[in-house]
Amino acid sequence: MKKLLSLILSLIFIIGCVPAIASAKSALPFKDVKEGDWFYPYVSYVYENGLMNGTGGKTFSPRDTLTRAMFITIIGRLVGGGSDAPSPFKDTAANSWY
Repeated sequence: MKKLLSLILSLIFIIGCVPAIASAKSALPFKDVKEGDWFYPYVSYVYENGLMNGTGGKTFSPRDTLTRAMFITIIGRLVGGGSDAPSPFKDTAANSWY
């Protein structure tokens, strides 16, 4: 539990360090994220840095709940972990996308 809390706090700290105003290298492909949205620079940052790819071909779903699978994927990408690592969760299939 302490490790999970540490990971959550680390992620919050890292995302909090993202500049409040970031210039996008290119337009985002998501139809549910507009330039005027308060979260636009954050979505731009995580997308451009490969931490998050969205929930579909043209959606990011910024108002949806972040699942445990999504969170673990983000942390894995953040620390550069490989997808071959065994999952510590007993309630997930070994061949799951996360």
